[in-house]
Order: sequence, then C-alpha cells, then structure tokens
Amino acid sequence: MKNEKLLVAVLTYNNGADLKNLIERIPHYYPYDIIIHVDGSNDGSEEILKEFNFKVINKSKNSGIGRSMRNVIEYAKENNYEAVAFIPGNNKNDLAEVYRLFNPIINNKADYVQGSRFLKGGKIVNTDVII
Repeated sequence: MKNEKLLVAVLTYNNGADLKNLIERIPHYYPYDIIIHVDGSNDGSEEILKEFNFKVINKSKNSGIGRSMRNVIEYAKENNYEAVAFIPGNNKNDLAEVYRLFNPIINNKADYVQGSRFLKGGKIVNTDVII
C-alpha cells in the first residue's frame, strides 16, 4: 500500500482556533493526503480553512460524527483510497503520529486500528485527567 492510497480525515465541529493550531502543527512534508470535514460549524472554521490548501467537505448543517465519517468514507471510496485515519479537529492529537495507525494496516497485521492517548506510549495533551 502506497502513501497516496492513505487518507487522513480531520473531523471538526466548532473547533475554530484549535483546528487552526492542529493544522499549523502538521509537518511541512506530510506523507498522506488530508481532508477536513466541517460538520455544520458556526464558529468561523470555514474562514480559517481558507488560509490553507486542503480538500474540505463543508456541510452547512451539523449531522453528527457518524454521518461525517460516512461522508469521508464515501469520498475515500470515490477517490480510490485504501485506508482512512480519522482525527478530531480539537488539537489533542499529533498528525505526525498517524503512521502509528497506518503501519499495522500497511504491514497486513490489522484491518482496523484504534488509537488512544491513554494507552502505553500515548500522550495526554490538552486533556484534563483526574486520577
């Protein structure tokens, strides 16, 4: 599987400044295609995205995370992608680490991978944790 067959989808609903911060942290050379799915945000997210050169699915009405994921999967199928990583637009994840999701799929060790910042090796960023 080649990198051009892998898609990273950033799903956002009213993430505004957090979305901008996430996008600004993407490494200059990023090996995967990125699509941003805006699910009816009314916080100016679509204006923020005009500063960047990403494919955007911009829905005027909020339909929820499940519909957002289906929209991206439909896009991925139509454009011959073989795998999709879903990342929230809340700036709590590092897109530089998406390879950790794709590697088991690329190496035929998994068909589905779910990450968690709470697992060993994960990073808890911008999240209040009560222990």
